[in-house]
Amino acid sequence: MKTLCLFLVVCASCASARVAHCQQLSDQLNSLRAAQSEYEDRQRAEARLQAQHERQAEERRLAQIRAAQHAQEQRHQEAVAQAKAQNDERLRDKARLQRQQDEEHALEMEQTRVKVEETKAMSAARAARAKEYVDADLAKQKAETDVIQSNADATRNVSEGMKELQTGIGKGAEAEGSRLFQPRD
Repeated sequence: MKTLCLFLVVCASCASARVAHCQQLSDQLNSLRAAQSEYEDRQRAEARLQAQHERQAEERRLAQIRAAQHAQEQRHQEAVAQAKAQNDERLRDKARLQRQQDEEHALEMEQTRVKVEETKAMSAARAARAKEYVDADLAKQKAETDVIQSNADATRNVSEGMKELQTGIGKGAEAEGSRLFQPRD
């Protein structure tokens, strides 16, 4: 019995040591669980903070994209407005040029009409006074002929005068030469 008692005491002491060891292990497990729980809480807090930072960064990026899109849309609207203004100006210039060309064409047509009427009037006047025009043309041609004849007569007279002068000079020289050979008195 002693052995049994001893065995029971040893078992009890082992059991109490085991219980103490189990209690110690349980305490370690609890502290490990608390540390793990604290670590996981920190990880979740950091993940929430990281997610919040990422959301804020995404919101900033989206805001920048919206601002860039707004600026691009603004530039596009300005370019469209400028193109429309240029097109309107081009159309006004085209209309102004067309009006000017129309006015020039109308003026040319009026001038042509006046010339045709003038030509018709002149033709009618010439037809009415055809005899007078024929007589005037004949008188003009006769006057031109008379001028030509007068110039020819004048040239002939000058030629004849030169001929007579030379003939006279020749006769004078001949008479002078015949005196040289005559005896002197």
